[in-house]
This record gives sequence, structure tokens and C-alpha cells, in this order.
Amino acid sequence: MEKIASRIVTYFIIVLICLPVVLLALASVNENVVPYPITGFSTQWFSEALSRTDYLMAALRSVFISVTVMAVSGVLAMLLAVAVTRGKARWLKPVNFLAVLPIFIPHSVMAFAMLVMAASTGLLGSLTILFIAYLTVAFPLMYRAFVGSLQHVNTDVENAARVFGMTRTRAFMETTMRAVSRGTVVAAVMAIVAVFNDASISTFLGSTNNQLFATKLFTYMANEYDSLAAAYGIIMFLIAVPFILLVSRAMGVKQFKAM
Repeated sequence: MEKIASRIVTYFIIVLICLPVVLLALASVNENVVPYPITGFSTQWFSEALSRTDYLMAALRSVFISVTVMAVSGVLAMLLAVAVTRGKARWLKPVNFLAVLPIFIPHSVMAFAMLVMAASTGLLGSLTILFIAYLTVAFPLMYRAFVGSLQHVNTDVENAARVFGMTRTRAFMETTMRAVSRGTVVAAVMAIVAVFNDASISTFLGSTNNQLFATKLFTYMANEYDSLAAAYGIIMFLIAVPFILLVSRAMGVKQFKAM
């Protein structure tokens, strides 16, 4: 009886998770001008979505910012995580607190605070200020992931590698980095998703010439009521599937045995 109840709850949760995607898919292939009611099948919205060069350029701009931020924040987060998990200095405790503090600050508040700095330095509307702002978003996410992974790594293997002649850097890369590789993949994907999907920061700090994809799509939905946004949503979902499978594999998720 408990097993049947568990399955019912599991399937109910899966339906709740999948329902928005199903509704989005139905709206994206609706031939009607408005998403609902559905009057027929049509792929016109996908054709229009793929033909809009301004949205494609905004998407490429978002990919560039996301990947660059992920790479830089990943290196900085790993360096700090190693220092915090292995260091014994007292000043590392407040540094650990400050490193995760941006997680608890709303992105709109953070963007408004940076707006003053960007305006005074002439960086408002540039990709540079967007890079700096999103660095504060991705860094704490990757930092916490690295700290959690490094805390469970046995350093004896790394020390043994150094005894047998490896340099400190090579021993770290060959042993510890391999041990935390799964956490690194998950952290990298989560950082890219967090930056790519954010619209509030680029709304404050971006410009019409450097609009990111999420901001451009949000602006469109605020002024138009058709299924173009739904088509973009399904395209993003299809692109995200390989990354979801990558994260699942990195985390060791193979199947739900309870089902």
C-alpha cells in the first residue's frame, strides 16, 4: 500500500512539473494569433523565431556572457574554496560568509546598486558591467559547490602524489580536481543557466544595443500577446535537454527505482 501511495505521489509531482512544458508546447504550435484557445496546428511561430536575427544575436550575446562568466568565476571560486577548506587563518571565516552573501541579495537590488557605479564610470550599457554583475551571481554558486566537494575529498592521495615527485599544482590537478569533477560540471551548468535566464540585471545595466536574450524576450512578452515567446521557450527547452542529461550523469542519476 505504501509503495502504491509513493508511486501516486511521484507521478503526481511529475505531472505538475511537466504540465507547464506541455501547455507551452501546445501554445507554440497554435495557428491562432493568441496562445489560447487552440484553433489548429502550425509551425509558423518556430519559423518566425528562427528568422529573427535580433533574437539570435541576443542569444549569442547571452551565451558569450554566460560561458565567460562561468569560466572566470569557476577559477576564482576554486582558488577561494581551496583556501577556505584547507586554510586555518581566522580571516577565512568572514571571507567565507562574504563569498556566499550575494546569493541572498535579490538580483534587482544588486543591479540597482551597480547602476550608480556603472553610470559614474561610463560603463552603463556595456558588456563589461554586465560581466561584472553576473560574476557576482555565478561566483557564489560555484564557490558553494566547490566547497561542498572539497570538504569530502581525501587529501592523502594528493600528498602521496607530491611525495612521488609531482609538483603541488600537478598533484592537485591529477587527484583533487578529478575527484571533484562531477561537482565542477554541475556547478558550471548551474552558473550558465543562472546567467542566461536572468533578465533583471540586464534590464537595469544593459542597453538596446547590448540586450541579452532573457531581457529581450521579457520585453516582448510585456508588450505582445502571441505564441512567439512559447516557441522560444520550447527551443530553449530542447537545447537544455543535453545539459540536463549531462548534469544527471555527472550526479550519478541513472533511474528512479521507486517507479
